[in-house]
Amino acid sequence: TRRSSDLVGAMALWGVPITLVTTILPVVLMAATVTDEIQSMALIQASAALHEKGSEPDAAVRAAAVLGALARIEKPIVLTSIATALGFLSFVATTIEPMRQFGAFNAFGMLLEMVMTFLIVPALVVIVPASWFRPRGRRAAQEAAGDRSAFERWLSRNDGKAFALGLLLTAATVPGIFLLIIQDSWIDNFDPRSDLVGAERAYNRSFWGSYRFDVVFESREPGYFERPAGLALMEEFTRGVAGAPGARGVVSYLVPYRIIAAGWGESGEVSGLPAEQLSRIAGWINVISSRIDYRQYLTADGSSARASLLVNSPDFRVGRTLWRYLDRRLPPLLAGRPVSYHVSGDLPLAVEAVEGIVTSQLSSIAGTLAGIGLLLVLALRSLRQTAVVIGPVLAATAMIFGLMGYTGLPLGIATSMFASLAIGVGMTFGLYFLHEYLRHRAEGLDQAEAVAATLQRTGRAIRWNAVALALGFMGLVFSALKPNHSLGLLLAVSMLTGYGATLLYLPFLARWAVPRAALPLAEPLQRGPAVTGEL
Repeated sequence: TRRSSDLVGAMALWGVPITLVTTILPVVLMAATVTDEIQSMALIQASAALHEKGSEPDAAVRAAAVLGALARIEKPIVLTSIATALGFLSFVATTIEPMRQFGAFNAFGMLLEMVMTFLIVPALVVIVPASWFRPRGRRAAQEAAGDRSAFERWLSRNDGKAFALGLLLTAATVPGIFLLIIQDSWIDNFDPRSDLVGAERAYNRSFWGSYRFDVVFESREPGYFERPAGLALMEEFTRGVAGAPGARGVVSYLVPYRIIAAGWGESGEVSGLPAEQLSRIAGWINVISSRIDYRQYLTADGSSARASLLVNSPDFRVGRTLWRYLDRRLPPLLAGRPVSYHVSGDLPLAVEAVEGIVTSQLSSIAGTLAGIGLLLVLALRSLRQTAVVIGPVLAATAMIFGLMGYTGLPLGIATSMFASLAIGVGMTFGLYFLHEYLRHRAEGLDQAEAVAATLQRTGRAIRWNAVALALGFMGLVFSALKPNHSLGLLLAVSMLTGYGATLLYLPFLARWAVPRAALPLAEPLQRGPAVTGEL
């Protein structure tokens, strides 16, 4: 909570406003930053120096215990914090300023959290009673006896079967990726029972629609659209878009021409009227233009004209379909005419925003992987170990995309945000697992013993990491906004899937990628003063 408040204070100092996107920043940050604390506290809790019943270790012993615990996992803490920060930084690549701010400040918050883990956690452990860190009940008895759960024993002896199961699940879900679609609709993102949504939908049922898809025609000839040739072009366009998908009607400068011509008893298309008659109509329009918004549809020199297609649905698929329809119909219509066109209006802007954000977020996955991969290669100095860490989280992300395709959950502004976050945050499971596994192999344990010991010592912390992350992100599900709801659900499922993929893939991959001959010497388990018992 303190980190989130510090970050909000930093946003205020930088003059960054609270937006629809940045409102979820505290929830996301608090969920993402809890992982390091869980890992460090689990290791501190395992310290024999704090477990002696009937005694209260003095401050020096407790300080040595916590420093030894942090020294044991300082490398994965630093790597996981930076990897998660890189996942957040992927949002900086988008063109939407609030999303860039969301990514930048969350990345800053992750690095701030890393520093506080090394500064605040040791101080708190020394201050609070040591009894707070002693396991109780069934778990205390299991740890004292060195017992391992049935699952831990099975996984340590059957890592090949677990790996095969992981491959099977991934292969079954990946085809769903080809069923993914892009779709978003701002009106569907709000509570359908709200007065605003009800009024908006009632209006669109009764009238042509409240959403504009504008086509602006521009000519190099002044007065072109006031002459028969320009009027004929606008008439052809109006007839041609009568059956356009999603369009309910067209408003253009033809409307006052037709009204005045009909008032004078003229029938048929106005482009067929004599030039003198057209001039008289234009004069009348100029007279009444002070009372109507005529110049919104025709410039004063008559060289540019706008036609507004009114649409009663603001979603991405309707807008994209209409846009493609116009791109097919307009070039033949303008062939041989001194006229060009472009589109504008709220619906094309919404289509571009959704497509741009989704595309940039999907492309940022490659950037996130490249950044994290480079970080791991430099830190671990091993391509094999880097591949071992990245493999499970990639499989988990592919599974989530596949499930989205199977269930019909589309990619939108919010749902496309989860992938980079899932990769950055989900990398923590593999890093902690591999780090502990390597230590046990370097101590001389064989494959099965090393996996079992890793699951017993680190597995519980990783499991609670996954649960804490999932529950933290699930807080977004209670938001009244559908994008926040969808993002929270996807992130929560991604964390649990990433945890499951780590358990299925990593025991086998670790053995394959890190043969005994390549194992490094074990690092000292402690730094600084000695403690009672091994951490």
